[in-house]
Amino acid sequence: MTINEDKIINVDHNDETSFPNQIAALTGTMFNGKRIKTQSEYGLIDYHFFTLLNDIKIIVHDCVIEKEVGVRHHPKSDADFIYIMLLRDGNIKHIYETDNKIEIFGPGKQRGLMISNLRKSVINYGGIGSNAQWVTMMIKKNLLDDYFGDRFHEIKELIHNPEPWLFFESPTYEIATALDQIFEVERDSISYKSVVYSQSIFILGQIFEFLTKRDVNDAKRLDSFDTERLFAIREFISKDLSQPPSLEEICDEFGISRSKLIRDFKAEFGKPLYQFYTQLRMDESRNMLIHQKKTVTEVAQDLGFKGISKFSDAFKKYYGMSPKVMIELKNKS
Repeated sequence: MTINEDKIINVDHNDETSFPNQIAALTGTMFNGKRIKTQSEYGLIDYHFFTLLNDIKIIVHDCVIEKEVGVRHHPKSDADFIYIMLLRDGNIKHIYETDNKIEIFGPGKQRGLMISNLRKSVINYGGIGSNAQWVTMMIKKNLLDDYFGDRFHEIKELIHNPEPWLFFESPTYEIATALDQIFEVERDSISYKSVVYSQSIFILGQIFEFLTKRDVNDAKRLDSFDTERLFAIREFISKDLSQPPSLEEICDEFGISRSKLIRDFKAEFGKPLYQFYTQLRMDESRNMLIHQKKTVTEVAQDLGFKGISKFSDAFKKYYGMSPKVMIELKNKS
């Protein structure tokens, strides 16, 4: 993909000036050590910064862009942390730069989380009217070493692998609910910090579980071209969640063999293609019901289900509750 380099602001994490202070300077405000909230020529940004157990840094991002701009984050050359980005909602493009530019998140049905050693730059790029909410976590490698102990040698090998690597996970109900709690609690309330900490710890537990199920060799085998193509395939299958494309259609569209598609897709996204598609579909159904306030009938029709009962059965099978029960639980929270 192409971006307008004239609109890019570079933030270097090797600089003696910290990232929050660089962002504050760019937006004409001050960083008070905890929060940057300002209305500038670029729009409204509200970033909260937390440190947990001295080894985990958390940033809660909430912004509305009023002027086309991209922020390129140049990674710290001696970074000793693993980087996690979780998108709750929004249409800002989040681009991972290897030999190619890989759109990890962007407009449309692309929620989820990225896990990486961040050996390459990341660009957050928004056009006029763009808005997004996401959480960034940076976890010290030594904390992960202690957590996984001697049982998961392959994970520790992955953590300390100096070559660039990146995994993607589709959102689970539990993680989506935890993100909702982080963004829905009143930012100035006395409980905000404890909510961010508790939900972040819960999310990290889920992510550590993801890592135990990953194959380190997957990170080594996929090159930047493979990764870029796989994310393009993910975008292709997410464009119309009412009708999944066949494997043959995908292979023809992207010039990839059936066996390589099946193998590589599971390597990058952690699950077979049609299982991933089902998660996309169910995540979008939850988003439409909870955040867009659509009716069960509207969601069933929009996502191509042959009747409300078919949709309700699929929803209950995936989430363990009916759409009606989930809406009721959300309204009580």
